Amino acid sequence: MLHEPGSDVPLFYLGEYHMARLNAVPIPDRYVFLLADYDPKRKLADCTGPVRGYRVFCPFCNCHKDQQPTFCFTSEDDEDHWKCHNCRRSGDSYRLWARLSNWKAETDWRKIIPDVCGPQPLLNHSAFDGMTDSTHEDAWRP
Repeated sequence: MLHEPGSDVPLFYLGEYHMARLNAVPIPDRYVFLLADYDPKRKLADCTGPVRGYRVFCPFCNCHKDQQPTFCFTSEDDEDHWKCHNCRRSGDSYRLWARLSNWKAETDWRKIIPDVCGPQPLLNHSAFDGMTDSTHEDAWRP
């Protein structure tokens, strides 16, 4: 098993932690957060729910701003996928988050999660065994 240098924490557990955090963000909000800067219509930032077949400029192939947007996505609970019809990259919101979240200035989870979906819910996880409720709540505060 691979471990993080310095802390010697298994990378698997770090991945599980970040997946739990990302799961707290609703699927439509993931796309809004990551793609609002690529929206030629500037309507995505005001979106409050699922979107089907919305097109933006591709953040990967840098299609020219004078061309039609080539990056199409659907952000519903039962359908979560995206594809660029120019560079042929595709995936879901998890993969898009992994590719783009490190490009954004606002990548601090403690700031993103409360802004997008309110306070972090309590997790039922063995990592919090022995912690009191007040200690657990403090773990999520910036």
